[in-house]
Amino acid sequence: MGEGTFVLSKAWLKSINLSIELGVMMRLKYSLILLIFLLLAVGFESTCAATINNDVIPYLDKMVHFFVFGLLAYLIAISLFKMRSQASLLGVAIISLILVALLGMGNEWIQSFTPGRIAGVDDVLADMFGGFIFLAVWVVVQMKLERGD
Repeated sequence: MGEGTFVLSKAWLKSINLSIELGVMMRLKYSLILLIFLLLAVGFESTCAATINNDVIPYLDKMVHFFVFGLLAYLIAISLFKMRSQASLLGVAIISLILVALLGMGNEWIQSFTPGRIAGVDDVLADMFGGFIFLAVWVVVQMKLERGD
């Protein structure tokens, strides 16, 4: 009887572990879907004529770059972090920031071929700054969660 109880407990623990892993995979799936959607939207937007009027709200284009690429950095970070549970927060943040910088440069490079669009280093800097701020907040929140604060 003792052995059967152990097997039942072991099976129960396996099912709990499986449901936890499935929960992580579902969250990863949704963050990856949102990441892919956002990447496609940025890619499509960079091939269209400029639509932001900076006369109405000064620096609106820089604010859009800041928030969109900040969100991209956050989604990349949580996707990478969930895929590799042993990864360090700082390592994931650095890789995410490098990827956002490359995406920003690629976005500006595509814009250089689009009529009516101008590629600018200032946009890439806004992309990287947004990524840095979003990732800094993510790292601080993750550290607090890990400590249980």
